[in-house]
Amino acid sequence: MSPIDKPPPAAQSSVPSSEPQEHPNTSRRDPSLPTVATEEVLAEVDSAVRAHRNGQHDSQYIAHLHDRIHSCEVGHLFDEYVEESVPTFERMFHPLPERIEKAKQALRVDAEKYGAETVADEMRILALLSGREQQVQTAVQRYVQSVIRFDTLRRLSYGGVRADMEQFSDADHARRRSHNALIDTLRVYLKVAQEAEAASVFPKESSGPVFVPWDIGVDARVIPRGHILVFSEKTLEHREFVRDWAVASFFAACYAESNAPNEA
Repeated sequence: MSPIDKPPPAAQSSVPSSEPQEHPNTSRRDPSLPTVATEEVLAEVDSAVRAHRNGQHDSQYIAHLHDRIHSCEVGHLFDEYVEESVPTFERMFHPLPERIEKAKQALRVDAEKYGAETVADEMRILALLSGREQQVQTAVQRYVQSVIRFDTLRRLSYGGVRADMEQFSDADHARRRSHNALIDTLRVYLKVAQEAEAASVFPKESSGPVFVPWDIGVDARVIPRGHILVFSEKTLEHREFVRDWAVASFFAACYAESNAPNEA
C-alpha cells in the first residue's frame, strides 16, 4: 500500500473539540472512472484475503484490489478511515485494555480496604467494557458476510427460480438483521462508556473525559490521542454511515493483511 500523506495535526488541547472540522477531500479515486458496486468489491476483497491466508500472495492483484476499493461507493470513506479522520478500531479501542487493567488494580486495593461491595458497580462496568472490541469486530464481520451473501443470491435470483428467490429474500432479512445488530453493538458500547464516565471508573491520567462521543463531520484527528472515541447517538442514527464505516474498516483490515508478507 502506498504511503498516505497525512496533514499536519491540529493544535492539541486537553479538551476535545465538539465542533465539526472541515478537512479536504483526499480521495484517491479517479473521477473519470465509473463507480463500482460496493458489494462486488466486497466479494473480491474477501476472496483475496482468504487466498492470502492459504498461502497465495499476488502483489499485482493486491494493487488491483486497492484500485477497486477506490472505485466503489465507499472509496472516499476508506481513505478517511486510513487517514484516521473518522474513528478507526485503533482510536476506538487501542488504550482500553490497559486502562481497564489499571482501573481493576486500583479497585482491588479499595476492595481490600473497604470491602468488595464498595467497588462492585465499578467492577461490573469494567466487565461490560472488556471484550467490547471483539464484539464490534464480530458484528462488522457478520454484516459484511451478510452483504456478500445477499449480493450473490440477488444475482442468482434474476432467473426467477422460486428456491433462489426465497433464499434471496431470507438473505435480505439476514442482512438487515446484521445491520441492526451492528448498530446495537455500537450503541451498547456508547452506553457503557457513558456509564463508565459517570461512575469515574478510570484513574485520571489526563484532563478531560476518557471517552469522547464522535459526531459525523468532526475530524477525528483533532481529538487528542489518549481519548477513546465512541460513536455518538447522533452518528448511530445515520444507518448509511454506520454501514459504510463498517465496509471501510473491513477493507482497511483486509487490505493491510493481504498486503503483508505471507509467512506460509
